[in-house]
Amino acid sequence: MVCVSMKLELRERHIFSLLILFLALVSSGCSTQVGARAGESSATATLGDPLINGSLDDAVVRQVAGENRRDLTRCYQMGLADDRALSGQVNIRLSIAPTGGVQAALLTNSTLKNDDVETCILKEVQLWVFPTTEDGDGVEVEYPFDFSNH
Repeated sequence: MVCVSMKLELRERHIFSLLILFLALVSSGCSTQVGARAGESSATATLGDPLINGSLDDAVVRQVAGENRRDLTRCYQMGLADDRALSGQVNIRLSIAPTGGVQAALLTNSTLKNDDVETCILKEVQLWVFPTTEDGDGVEVEYPFDFSNH
């Protein structure tokens, strides 16, 4: 019950932070458009090749990451509000429980060098849900993410 409450509290804080950021952008006259037109910048989170130690299939891990990529891009866009030149790679190690929940997410390396964005990414990754493992064992995944604004 405590874990569920903590996850909800983290999600509520994240939503509140995004709402504050949105309101600040609107009141400052900045565009809140996420996509890009020809010639405009496009902030993206690109998924690298995961290293998987356990019984989850590579395609399944990629699918879950792909379904959640938009949340990682939002974290990155928050950092771009302060630093338009922000870019780099973030490597995350995930410990996935046999039930599919993320037990732990650890930043193993980052060239992004932005604590707020890195913390946001870790919080988002901890909310991911994978399928249960058939063998009943946990899974370790090392996942690189590239963030660029081109």
